[in-house]
Amino acid sequence: MIMTAAAALTAFLILLIFPDTLAAAALENLRTCGAVIVPSLFVFAVLGELLPVESWLVRAGRSTTSRTVTGLLIFAFGTLCGFPLAARLSSGLHRSGAITRREHILFCCVCSNVGMGFALGPVREVTEHSLAVYLTVLVSSLVCGAIFLLIIPNLPEHTEVIPGIVNRPCGGTCVTQAVAAASTAMLNICGCVVFFGSLGVVLGEIAGGATIIRGIFEFSSGVIAAKHVAEPLRTFLCCGFMSFGGFSVHAQVSMMTKG
Repeated sequence: MIMTAAAALTAFLILLIFPDTLAAAALENLRTCGAVIVPSLFVFAVLGELLPVESWLVRAGRSTTSRTVTGLLIFAFGTLCGFPLAARLSSGLHRSGAITRREHILFCCVCSNVGMGFALGPVREVTEHSLAVYLTVLVSSLVCGAIFLLIIPNLPEHTEVIPGIVNRPCGGTCVTQAVAAASTAMLNICGCVVFFGSLGVVLGEIAGGATIIRGIFEFSSGVIAAKHVAEPLRTFLCCGFMSFGGFSVHAQVSMMTKG
C-alpha cells in the first residue's frame, strides 16, 4: 500500500512538471482508441457477447476432449476479440467450476494474443511484415503456456464455485445487453490505454523519446511510435511489444478477471 501510494505520488509530481506533454499524450491515446482499438475490437466483442460460449463449454463437461475444445475456443475468442475478453471468458468458466484454477491461468497464458483486427490492420501500416509479427505473437503465447505447465505442475483451488454464473438470460433485449456489455469492456480497455499510454509517452520524452518505454507501458502506442524506427529493429520492436502486451494490457486482464 505504501509503495503504491509512493509510486502514484511520484507519477503525479512528474506529470505536473510536463502538463503540455501529458495533455498531448492523452489526446494521442484517445485518438488511438477511436481510430484503432475500438474499430478493431468492438464489433467482435458484441458478437462474442451474443454467443453463449460459456454455457456451451460448461455443459460440455470436464473430459479431455471438452477441455481441448474449451482451450481452442478461448484461443479463437482472444484472436478475434483481444486477450482481455478471452481472459474474461476463462475467468467466468473458472468461477462456474467448468475449469480448474490451473487451467484458467494456462488459458490466460496461451490466449494472450493480440486481436487479429489490430495485428493485420494498424500493424500493417507500421511494417510490411505484419503477418510474421502476428505469428510470432501466437508462438510466444504457446511458449508461455508450455513454460507455465513446466514450472507449475499443480495449483490449489481457492475460489468459491458460483453455480449458474454463466447462464445469462437472453430475450428481446439480448442485443442491447450485448452492446452495453461490450461498450463497458471497451471503456475499461480504453481507460487503461489512455492512462498507461500517457505515462509511457511522458516518461519516454523524459528519456529522450525512447520508443521502447512507450511500448512497455502501452503496446499499441509503442507499435505506432515504432513507425519511425528503421527496419529490422521496427519489426523486432513490434513483436516484442505485442508479445509482452504492456502494463496496460496486464491491467486490462486483471480488470476483466477481477484480479
